[in-house]
Amino acid sequence: MRIMRALLLLMLIAALAVLAGCGGGGGLTPPDPTNGTVAVVSADQQVVYTPPAGRAVYSVYAYFRNTISSQTISANFAQDNPTGRWKLDISPASTQFNGEASGDYNMTTWVIFMDADQTPYQIGSAILVPDLDILGGSGPPPPPF
Repeated sequence: MRIMRALLLLMLIAALAVLAGCGGGGGLTPPDPTNGTVAVVSADQQVVYTPPAGRAVYSVYAYFRNTISSQTISANFAQDNPTGRWKLDISPASTQFNGEASGDYNMTTWVIFMDADQTPYQIGSAILVPDLDILGGSGPPPPPF
């Protein structure tokens, strides 16, 4: 009888853990448009950050974490002056990364605004970037905080 109770308790704990991880559409939070938006443009091999109206951006950077090995590399976006957007080249020839990468990576993007230059803000949830293949990896690391 004790074994049955113990098994029932373990099943209840497992069910609660699964339900807790699935809340809110799979556990991912939707992007917060007050900090801007990020989009992967696969056809152009770019990631584009569009800042919110009325906010001047100091820096935009991303961390890429391998889905299997947990290797992490970072990259700095470059400002596209005519459009006001910030772009990241994710082609194999990119020089915006600080390390080499090959495989599937979850990208987390961060922005620092001019009016709060000591506070990085995450832009939305992690975005899967499949088949990332960065060969050079000679770019600088993101801002130190």
